[in-house]
Amino acid sequence: MKPLTYILSAVILVMGWLLFQQHLENSKYRELERKVIEGLKRENLKQKDSLVRVVDLTRDSLDIAFNTILLAKKESQEARERSQKTIRDLQKIIYIQHTDSSRTAVLKTLYKSYTP
Repeated sequence: MKPLTYILSAVILVMGWLLFQQHLENSKYRELERKVIEGLKRENLKQKDSLVRVVDLTRDSLDIAFNTILLAKKESQEARERSQKTIRDLQKIIYIQHTDSSRTAVLKTLYKSYTP
């Protein structure tokens, strides 16, 4: 009976040692997994910050472009109105029959610096 007890004790000790080794392997594996996950999280945060900066710059550029377009439209409209006014003024001079004195009066009212 004693040899059986010794053999069972030895088997139990070997099994306990194997279980302890397996536990150490698992904890090393979990630690490695945790480090890899943390590294990936840091890398993702860096990429996120970089992309946020790029998006902010793009948004600012688009805002500037849209504001420039609006300003160009406004200036175009103002230029169109000025050209239409000039066309109307020239039509008053060209197409309306005036005597010399009435033509001179119209020219003086349209153009303050006009001198006959």
